[in-house]
Amino acid sequence: MSKLKFLIIGPNTENTDDLIQQIKKAGHIPYLARLGDIIFEFKKGEKKPLWKNKNVYDFDIFLFRGYNKNLIFAQILAQALLKNKKTVVDETIGKRFISSKAYESSTMIENKISHPKTYQAVSHSAYKALLKKINFPVIVKPIYGQKGQGIEKIKNQKDYLDFFSKNNQDYLVQEFFEIDGDIRFSS
Repeated sequence: MSKLKFLIIGPNTENTDDLIQQIKKAGHIPYLARLGDIIFEFKKGEKKPLWKNKNVYDFDIFLFRGYNKNLIFAQILAQALLKNKKTVVDETIGKRFISSKAYESSTMIENKISHPKTYQAVSHSAYKALLKKINFPVIVKPIYGQKGQGIEKIKNQKDYLDFFSKNNQDYLVQEFFEIDGDIRFSS
């Protein structure tokens, strides 16, 4: 197996540290770059992104995280990477951008990427109907969340019904796995 060079573009957070550890564990090489530290060189009809004087096109896989404040710049970078046939996770940032955990889940399934059993509903009655399909505990995530905000572990049916009677925002309901850290990739 050849080692892939991952460039994580975003802030250094606990989730990013977990992601870096998983990439290393899979035998690959992770790098972390703040979006604000990447520059574009435009000359002779070419657009070249640089980070620490390195050509960003020399990396293999790109993961964008926490770019909401600089969305346009992140999109320009992602578009350039995709045009150069680079792997961008989630590539929709460089195409038709939809910020949604539900969309991410849908894309993973379409691309046959292993993913926890996940449900999305948009009404209290639909969340109630899910009780026939789920086993507790479960994780609920706001579909427009980021950095772990709004994620809840729900241990039983009573807590589940209480949660959805008080929260009218759209959530994903996901099977719970007892893990040590944040799992993003499997080898």
